[in-house]
Amino acid sequence: MKKLFYIFTVALAGLTMWACQQEHVEMVFDPSKVTAQTLGDITGVELDKDGDKIVTTFSLADFGISTPVNYTLYASASEDMADKKKMTASISVAEKTISMLQKDINSMVFNLGGVADEPFTIYFQLVASLANDKNQGIAATAQESNVVAATFTAYSTIIKDVDIYDHVWVIGNSVNTGSWSHDKVYQYLYDYEKTGKDFSGLVDFGESHAENQFKLTGAAAWGDDTGNWGVADGEETDEPATIQLANGSNTNIWQYTQHRFYFFTFDNSSLVITKKYAFDNVGIVGAFNGWNAADADMKMTYNDKLHRFYIDQTFDDATELKFTCDDDWALNWGGKDGTTAGGGDNIAVEAGSYRIYLDLNKSEYSFDTAMYGKEEPTGDDTPEPGPGPEPEPVTGWNVIGLNGDWENDILATADGNIWTVYLNAPEATEFKWRKDGGWDLNYGGTFVALDEPFAAVAGGDNIQLAAGFWKVVLNTDALTITISEGNVWSLIGAFNEWSADVDMVLTEGKWVSPVTSISGEFKIRHNHDWTDNFGGTLETIGVPFAAIAGGSNIAVEAGSYIVTYDPDAATITVDELGWGLVGTINSWGGSPDIILKEDGLFLVAKNVALTADDEIKLRYNQSWDINRGGASVVGTPVKAVPGGDNIKPGVAGNYDVYYRPDCEVIIVTEAGAALEYWGVVGTINNWGAPDILLYQNADGELESAEITLVAADQIKIRKNEDWAVNRGGTFVELGQAFDVVADGANIVIGRDATIQVVYNAAAETITIKGQYDGDAPAFPDYIYAIGADTEWAGVYPMKGNLGAYKGFGYLSGEYKFRENEASWDGNNWGAGANIGQLYAGGDNIAGPTTPGYYMIEANLDALSFSLTLIESIGIIGPAQAGGWDSDTDLTYNAETGAWEATDVALSAGQMKFRANDSWDINWGGSLDALTQGGDNLEVEAGTYKVQLFAWCDGRAYAILTPAN
Repeated sequence: MKKLFYIFTVALAGLTMWACQQEHVEMVFDPSKVTAQTLGDITGVELDKDGDKIVTTFSLADFGISTPVNYTLYASASEDMADKKKMTASISVAEKTISMLQKDINSMVFNLGGVADEPFTIYFQLVASLANDKNQGIAATAQESNVVAATFTAYSTIIKDVDIYDHVWVIGNSVNTGSWSHDKVYQYLYDYEKTGKDFSGLVDFGESHAENQFKLTGAAAWGDDTGNWGVADGEETDEPATIQLANGSNTNIWQYTQHRFYFFTFDNSSLVITKKYAFDNVGIVGAFNGWNAADADMKMTYNDKLHRFYIDQTFDDATELKFTCDDDWALNWGGKDGTTAGGGDNIAVEAGSYRIYLDLNKSEYSFDTAMYGKEEPTGDDTPEPGPGPEPEPVTGWNVIGLNGDWENDILATADGNIWTVYLNAPEATEFKWRKDGGWDLNYGGTFVALDEPFAAVAGGDNIQLAAGFWKVVLNTDALTITISEGNVWSLIGAFNEWSADVDMVLTEGKWVSPVTSISGEFKIRHNHDWTDNFGGTLETIGVPFAAIAGGSNIAVEAGSYIVTYDPDAATITVDELGWGLVGTINSWGGSPDIILKEDGLFLVAKNVALTADDEIKLRYNQSWDINRGGASVVGTPVKAVPGGDNIKPGVAGNYDVYYRPDCEVIIVTEAGAALEYWGVVGTINNWGAPDILLYQNADGELESAEITLVAADQIKIRKNEDWAVNRGGTFVELGQAFDVVADGANIVIGRDATIQVVYNAAAETITIKGQYDGDAPAFPDYIYAIGADTEWAGVYPMKGNLGAYKGFGYLSGEYKFRENEASWDGNNWGAGANIGQLYAGGDNIAGPTTPGYYMIEANLDALSFSLTLIESIGIIGPAQAGGWDSDTDLTYNAETGAWEATDVALSAGQMKFRANDSWDINWGGSLDALTQGGDNLEVEAGTYKVQLFAWCDGRAYAILTPAN
C-alpha cells in the first residue's frame, strides 16, 4: 500500500504561507488489501412498539487507505439477500454498535412479506463503502459482511384507538390548495373491501404538482394515535413503486411530482404506499373519431370533489369506445355493464347525447342522458363514501306497530334500565315493545290508567293506545310499562326530512338533545307538533341566541351537534360535538357530556361543580372509543393519557378543565384561576404559539411529549406562550442536566434527534432525554479556518477526529470555518445567537480580544468552537542547550507563517516542539509530518535556521536549514 506523503519547499511567500505548498501522491485502493467488516448476532423477539432497542455489534472494515467509511444495514426475506431493503438503524462507528427500534423492525417484517402474530425470519447484512467518491477504485469498494438471521413476531399496526375507518385522508400543499388543514381536505383513499387495512384511490395533485408534498392521516387530525404517516426513509429516488411509511414521521411524501393524477394503494398493516399508475389526462377514443387517442376535443374534465371524470358527447350512430391516458394506449380502460378494467373490452354505446362518467376509484363508467349539457354538481367537502357501511342495526328496546307500521321501529332512549319513547297517535292505535329489531324478545300488556305502571308481559297482547301524544316508559328491571301525557321538545329539520323528531331530554330545567348529525336547516318543536315551535339566528357555535316563536329555520353547516333549549332564558345553544367532560357528574354518560369550548389555544369547560368524591374524564364525540384521563393534580399540567385514570380533584368546589389536544395536556384549575404552564418553543414552531406544553411527570418535574428535531433546530422554554418569562442555556449531552437562566441562549442539540425536554424549576436545569436519529454524521478529515487574517483567500487547515477538529493560525479579525479548502462550495459554519456555538451558514465570527497565534478547535458534532492563545513555542530536549528543562524559544514570522530561530546550535540527539512552556500542546514524529504528541525527533549535530510551520496533524512540518 502506498503511503500518503508531502514534499515541502523551503521558502514560502505571500498568501501561499497559509496553504502549505505540497505535492500530493494519490491514495490508491487495492482490493486485495481489504478486510471486510463482520456483523454480530441479532436476537429475535416478539416485537413491541415501545420495546427496548435491538442492539448488535460489528467489526470495522479496513480498506487499506485512510479515508472515512460509510456503513449501511440491509434486510431481506432470503438468505442470499435477494431484493434486500435498507434497514432503518442507528450505526455508531465509534462504539461499533448498531441499534434498531422495534417499530422499525415491525415495519420491515411487513415490507418483506410477513404478517402480524406469526414468526418471520429476517436476514441482515452490513455493507461498507468509502465515503469519499474521489478515491480511485470507488466503484469496487463496497464490502458485504456475513449474513445474520433473526426471527421476529410482528404486531398489527392498524390503529386501535378509533373505530376502523373506511377511508384515510390525503393532505398536503397540492392536494388541498396549499393548505395543510384537514378542513380543506377532499381527497381520500378508501377501504372498499372493508378489511380495515387495504386502502386505494385516485389522487389529484393539480396543475402545479411539481412542488407537491403530502401525508396520510387516519382521522381529521394530526395525532399519532389515529394515524399520521410520512416517509420512513428519506432517500431520494425517482418515482418509486413503493415507499415505506412510518407513523408520526415528520418527513412528507415528496417523491411523486411528475404527473397530475396518481392511483395509490396503502396497506395499513405494513405501512407501505404503492403507486399503481400515474397520468396527466384522460380522454375517450373510439370508432366515432377513428380511434385517435390524441384527439384534444375528447379530453375529459375532472370533478375534484366527486372524484370522477366527465365529458359531454353526441354520437350520431351506435359506436364503441374506450378511455385512454395522455394521448397514448399504454394505459387504457374498457369493460362492460358499467364496470371498467385495465385493457378491457370496447364499450358499446347507442346513438344519442350523453354525459359520460369515469370513476377510477370504483372502477365504474356510466352514460347519463339527463345530465347532458347541464352544470356538473360540485358536491361538498365531505368524503364520498364509495360502497359505504351497512345500515346500523336496530339495537336495544324500541316500539313497533304504531299507526299500523309493523316494519319500522320507533327508537327509544335509555337511562340504565329505563327506556323512554314519545308516541304521536292521530287516532286510536296499538303497539308493542321489542328488542334488537326482532321478535325473539317482545313485551305487550294491558293498559290500565295514565301514570299507573302495568305489567310488561313477554309475548303479551298488543298495547292499546288512544289518540293523542304520549310518553311511554319501559322498566326492564321491574318489567312494567307506564303511559303518561307527553311533554317533550324535539329537533326536526332537513337532516331528517322534517319528520321522525329527535327527542330532547329535560336536564336541570333545560331541554338537551342527544348528539345529532345535522346538515342544513332545523327547528325545535313541542310534542312533535308545529303548534309550538322555535327558530332563530345562529351566529356563533356555543353561544346562546334568542329562541323566536315561529321564527326562521336555524341554519348550520353539516356536523354533529348537541342542541340546548333553555325555556327560562328563552335561548337556544348549538354546541358542535367534540371533546366533552364525562364522569360521576352526568352518571358517566347518562346525560350529555359537558362540551369543551374553544378558549384561545385551549378547549375548556368552565365553572364545573364537583364534590370531593366526583371523578371525571375527557372523551371525544360522547364515545368511549377515544378518551383521556390523567393524574389528579389541581393547577398543574398533567399528561392526557388515552384510557388513563379518572381525574379526582378531591376537594369540593367549582373548577375549570382545560385540554390541549395538540400536545395532550390537561390542566384542572379552581374556577377563574389564571392558567400557568410552560412550553417548548423554537424553530420547530417558527418561534410562535402553539408551544409544546410541559406536563408534570412522576418525579415532579415538567416534561414534554416526544419532539422530533433536525440538526439545525433551536429551542427554548417559556411560560404561558409569552416571552416575558423564558429559559435558555447550553446543551451538554443527552441525559445530562444543564443550567438554564432567564432569557438565556437558544438550546441547540446539533443532531437529528427524537427528544423530551425535562425542566426542573426548583434547580433551574433542563435535561434533554431521547436518542439521536439515523446514523452519526459523517465528518470530513479536514475543515478550514478562513478570515480577515488570510485575506479571505488562504486557509488554516484543521484535522478532525469524529467531528472534533484542531488547527493553528494567527487571528486578529473575523473568521469562519468551511468544508472545502479551495472554495465556498459545501458547508460552512459561523456565529449565531449563542457565544461559542457554531451555526451552519452562520455569520462571521468576531476576532479574539487579544490578537495572536491560537490553537483553534471546532466540534461539528456539538457545534461548538474555542481558542487557546499560543504565547510561545520552543525547542525542548537534549539536542538543545536547555535539555528537557527549558526551551529554546522561536519567534513567529507573520510573513512566512512560521515560528523561527536562526543560528540554533543543536547536538546529535532528541528534541520536540512545544507551546507555552507546557506539554499540553507539543509536536513530534518526523520533521516532514509533525503530529500532536508525536515521538521525539532525532537530529544531527549542527547550527541551523529552524522554521516550524505549526499547522494541524497531517499538515505541520519543520525545516532545519544548516547555517552558512
